Amino acid sequence: MRKNLNNGFEYEYEAQLGLPSTLPKDEKILWQGSPDLWMVAKNIFFIRFVMFYFLGLILLGFFEGYQEDQSSKQILIAFVLMLALSLIAIGLLAFLAFCTAKTTVYTITNRRVVMRIGVVLTKTFNLPLSKIEAADIVQQKNLHGNIAIQVESSTKIAFFHLWPHVRPWRLQHPEPMLLSLKNVDEVSHVLTQAWSEVNNQEVVVNDVHAPHKMPEKKRTTGLMPAFSNETSTDFAQI
Repeated sequence: MRKNLNNGFEYEYEAQLGLPSTLPKDEKILWQGSPDLWMVAKNIFFIRFVMFYFLGLILLGFFEGYQEDQSSKQILIAFVLMLALSLIAIGLLAFLAFCTAKTTVYTITNRRVVMRIGVVLTKTFNLPLSKIEAADIVQQKNLHGNIAIQVESSTKIAFFHLWPHVRPWRLQHPEPMLLSLKNVDEVSHVLTQAWSEVNNQEVVVNDVHAPHKMPEKKRTTGLMPAFSNETSTDFAQI
């Protein structure tokens, strides 16, 4: 099952889209997808806030020009300059959001979660289901949401190697995060079912208050292993 997928191979040697090597015969893809572009722009790069910020500056410029009895020509020049600056800033953020969404592919198989991320330097992170301890599902508007994955504490990975695909402020034990997913409930169901089959354990879901002022959050305890931060991973060795 593939949802909202950016169908571009990142490496010339990519054996399969989003995967650095061929899956073993006993492993299959259950879900594959990419972040939603607008949700990345809005929630990661705060493009909507920046748009309102520059709109406020433009209106303030009009007001100050009127108060100081500036000529129409002076007000127009100031408006054009501020508009150009705002378009450049918003355009850069939109470009970053596009590149982030375009180069990202998340894959869930019956044995692992694979994150192919990175705009300039692409990395593939492999998260075996047998070593994942928990997952937080943060539901947002229009069925979108994030899934933050808590791995074993022995797993070492740098926060900024994952950014922005990482849970905010978890610097000591970074948690990889599947960003801005469409139909996050569907993806979480696929993930929990796969984890249950691998670990022979029922998933326990507790409703807790979500941090970061998110509207809803489900804490899935006892959920889902160490993963490699190497660019290429031989799946057959896991």
